[in-house]
Amino acid sequence: MKVLLFHNETQFFAGAEKVLGYFAAGAGLNRDLKLALAYAPGGKMDDVARLFPERFPVAGGEGQSPVRMLRNAFVLARIARRFRADVLHAWAARDWETAALAGRMVGLPVVATLHDHPTAAFISFRRQRLMRWAIWAGVRRLICVSEAVRQACLAAGYPANRLVVVPNGLPPQPDLPREFSSPIKLGFLGAFTQRKGFGELFKLVDCLDGTNSQWRLRIAGGPMGVESEALLHQIQERYQHSPWWSRVEFVGWTDQPMAFLRGVDLLVVPSSEFDPYPTVLLEAAWSGLPVFAAEVGGVPEIVLPHETGVLFDPRNIEEAAMSLDQMLDPVRLQETGANARQRAERCFGVDAMVAAYSGLYSKV
Repeated sequence: MKVLLFHNETQFFAGAEKVLGYFAAGAGLNRDLKLALAYAPGGKMDDVARLFPERFPVAGGEGQSPVRMLRNAFVLARIARRFRADVLHAWAARDWETAALAGRMVGLPVVATLHDHPTAAFISFRRQRLMRWAIWAGVRRLICVSEAVRQACLAAGYPANRLVVVPNGLPPQPDLPREFSSPIKLGFLGAFTQRKGFGELFKLVDCLDGTNSQWRLRIAGGPMGVESEALLHQIQERYQHSPWWSRVEFVGWTDQPMAFLRGVDLLVVPSSEFDPYPTVLLEAAWSGLPVFAAEVGGVPEIVLPHETGVLFDPRNIEEAAMSLDQMLDPVRLQETGANARQRAERCFGVDAMVAAYSGLYSKV
């Protein structure tokens, strides 16, 4: 089975792009699949592209015009003929309409993956219309990364018979020993955005400081855009004179998330909005790291409450702080982290993800 994946994102590198690399690495061990990638060169996507046996450049970028979209569809159709593809796979929502047009041009079945809520606030109304058009116009199957995403698609009017759930997975990671001791090192990994709950993170530790001082906070990531920069500035202005501020360490962006996760004792994921299937929670599970996560979107499909972590209501920060305080026990963290690692080995492997995609390709 020869599958041509298409992804023309150039502005952002987030969970969808990381999982594309994991998928390529896992599929490389599957003799039934031969993959190629049509992508917009530049930045970290070049590193992902190197994991594919064959790769082809296309024009990418934010806010593509209809002319550029049509031009890319012709380019993608030519690549599909050259590669002799059996299936065309649009990896993210911005790729759907181009892939749908190219599939019609060459008579190939098209599948697509959705890594977000279909009507998320950051997706414009025009983009939402284009996404729905692409599903009706040429996408045979829409792969939702979680059941929560599938339910959101149904609510948005997507055809139920085209929706399939295939959870993301990661390649096996080394099972390295962990030692939990006081003070507990809390960790945050991600973009400094309100959507990821960056503001709620500081409200949480501010409440926590009133009951427990045996903690430190390490933050990996950075701002993305003007609004994100403004949020960081507001947080610094509000909390820099707090007695706990000296316990916060900013380490910047990291290209080695697993190494960062092994350096903390508890991952805090305070997303304030729908989070489809956070890759960082999968990475935490594989590294044997317990999590304290907001109960939104697909998070409950990853975290088993009081077994691999604790879920909290992001609308009640005071109550969440009390739950977090109860979790700051080295013995409890040790047990919870071991459970998380075992669950990762059972449920979050890339092999299951590749097998599910391979079966879907064969059916379409």
